[in-house]
Amino acid sequence: MEITNAEIQTDIAGFQERIQTAENKLTELPRGYRPYREYKQLQKTKHELELEIEHCKRLIGYAEEALKWEN
Repeated sequence: MEITNAEIQTDIAGFQERIQTAENKLTELPRGYRPYREYKQLQKTKHELELEIEHCKRLIGYAEEALKWEN
């Protein structure tokens, strides 16, 4: 199965959208003092969103590297 440059570009755009969505959700998280249970849940959510951003950035790097090899 061969993947075209256009498909790779589409994937990159999708990853960028996922990053933007995760960043938006991060900024929407409540700030300030919270009860312990709520604080722990917020920390978990924050960590998951940060992992999603890192993961998508890594995938974009792989995709951009594939584009370089294709040319």
